[in-house]
Amino acid sequence: MPMFEPDSYLTDAYGHVVNGIAHAVFVGLLGLGLIGCAVYYLLTGELPYRWAVVVWGSATYLAYELADQGWQGLDTVNDWAQVTFGLSALLIFAQAGVGSVIIGPDGVAFTVAGDDLVIFFEFWDAVIMALILAVWMAIGALRRWYRKLGLIGE
Repeated sequence: MPMFEPDSYLTDAYGHVVNGIAHAVFVGLLGLGLIGCAVYYLLTGELPYRWAVVVWGSATYLAYELADQGWQGLDTVNDWAQVTFGLSALLIFAQAGVGSVIIGPDGVAFTVAGDDLVIFFEFWDAVIMALILAVWMAIGALRRWYRKLGLIGE
């Protein structure tokens, strides 16, 4: 029996957007991504390679989705892609270690010293990712709205 009833929200634009953002942010970025990084850090004392977290989290979610709900066609693909997109948000973050020179937001350069661990993100990468997610959700919402109005078929 599945934990959640599978639903691709074929005629519910709002449900599609909420479902997509929940998969990307709560399951992908926060659930598998940040918690996975935190557990790895606690076990090893260093942050994992970000691509490894994206690949591991994506494969883990797909295995869970298939085991819990089985193959649901486009719903399975869409949920998996949204979680993978959320996980890939980890790629906008960077880590600087001892001796690294960083240019701060005010344009002043500083050198990481001692036991400092500096984690920062690339602003424009974050903006681009947010725009991609917004366009993806908007296209899906419009398709569902058109379907509800009978302008396009199943």
